[in-house]
Amino acid sequence: MEISFEKYKHLIRNIMAGFKELETELAAHQCVLQGIKLLLDPQYVEQSLEIARTSPRLVTEMNQKYDKPLETLLENLDQAHLDRAFLELMRTWRPQGPPN
Repeated sequence: MEISFEKYKHLIRNIMAGFKELETELAAHQCVLQGIKLLLDPQYVEQSLEIARTSPRLVTEMNQKYDKPLETLLENLDQAHLDRAFLELMRTWRPQGPPN
């Protein structure tokens, strides 16, 4: 699996744009959360967040959304590496001596 530098650059730009968008959203939520902590008991807010973070439904949803696609992507990259290595071996291999 060969990828052009332009496609690779496009991928990197999209990933960084996604990170930027997510970090902007996270920063906005953190600002609002700090305001909420001024209105409510901060310990209650933190406990509520921890309950939400560790809820079985959210954990399951995040695992399904990220773990399997990551595993598949890594397997594909490993296979692509093996394919390239095999092709390189076939391209450069020069058998010596008589055939068996």
